[in-house]
Amino acid sequence: MRLKKLLLSMKVIVSILLFYISLQYEQASPERMNLLLVIFIIFVSWGLIRTRIGSFFWLFYIDAALLLLLDYQSRFAVNYFIHSLYFLLIIEAGLLIKRKYLNRTIVPIIVIALSKYLYFLFYQFNARSLSEALFHLFALLFILSLFHYVQLQKEERNKNELLYKELLHTHRQLKKYSEEAQQVNVLKERNRIGREIHDSVGHELTALLMQLEMSLLTLKNKDNVDKVEKLLVNARETAKNCLKETRNAVHELKEEQTNLLEEITNLVTKIQQDHGILVHFMIAEEAKQLKFTEEECATFYRVIQEGLTNAMRHSATKDISVSINVDENDHFIFTIENKVSNENLKEGFGISSMRERLEGLGGSLQIDISGGSFFTKGNAPLKWKGVKK
Repeated sequence: MRLKKLLLSMKVIVSILLFYISLQYEQASPERMNLLLVIFIIFVSWGLIRTRIGSFFWLFYIDAALLLLLDYQSRFAVNYFIHSLYFLLIIEAGLLIKRKYLNRTIVPIIVIALSKYLYFLFYQFNARSLSEALFHLFALLFILSLFHYVQLQKEERNKNELLYKELLHTHRQLKKYSEEAQQVNVLKERNRIGREIHDSVGHELTALLMQLEMSLLTLKNKDNVDKVEKLLVNARETAKNCLKETRNAVHELKEEQTNLLEEITNLVTKIQQDHGILVHFMIAEEAKQLKFTEEECATFYRVIQEGLTNAMRHSATKDISVSINVDENDHFIFTIENKVSNENLKEGFGISSMRERLEGLGGSLQIDISGGSFFTKGNAPLKWKGVKK
């Protein structure tokens, strides 16, 4: 809205300036001067009224007709200052009219603007008239093409922005649905485990309660010591089974409870305390925010544990470096480095086992010996990409 007001103000100011200069060259009689002023005032007033009516392409034809009337009242063959008002009108139309209406708006204005040149070419064909007509034609067509290009770029930019917003909205919706689906799966799993605890542990506890009750009743008769002992033994076995079922259920919940990085940190601490080895341990901040599945926790823990074991066996010093990171594709990455005195080490069962475990998750393992150091590098894609704690 501000841009339209600014353009309108500039158009009015420039139009008045051009018309004033044209009058200086006209040196018209009072009657013709008044006629020119009336036509110009109507032209400017209509331009202001048109902006309030709306940007309908056919309304610009009235502006062009008024300019044509003003142009033909000039005593010159072509009054270039009055003729410049056509350019202002075309520029205004190009800024306000949509691209699909540009041709039907500007082309008729171009024809009207060139009407005098066409008249002279018809009645007085010469090189000057032809060159002036062609110059104005190409200048006006260039302006038309320029507006087509600018608006085409604007439309493409708007389409790209709209497409980006739609894709962003779709991405957010899919992410929301994915999180909801994960929550539903977690609730389903919890309900399943709850039912198993209720069915298995509840059954064992009921049996245990009955056996204890029978034991209490049997104790009233001192001659049934052997029978009481048998009941208590059975009760003990029932309690063991109950504990076993409970542990199995809790083990299935371990997926959410396992803290991989904390367990690895405890492993490193234990190695340093028990074996006197200095472990330079580094965990990237991005890796600390990740969530792992039970399978990933077990695999990464065992692989790093085996890597540290190999490093302790073959290291030429008491120093080991361990780093854990995550890349932009949500791949878990770890590197273990230790000094070696023999660079002809061969891949043994431990390295093969590490590689198999990582390949089971779709990852890989690389070993490298350079500069007297043995590097163990592993990576694997995470199942829950971008899921934070």
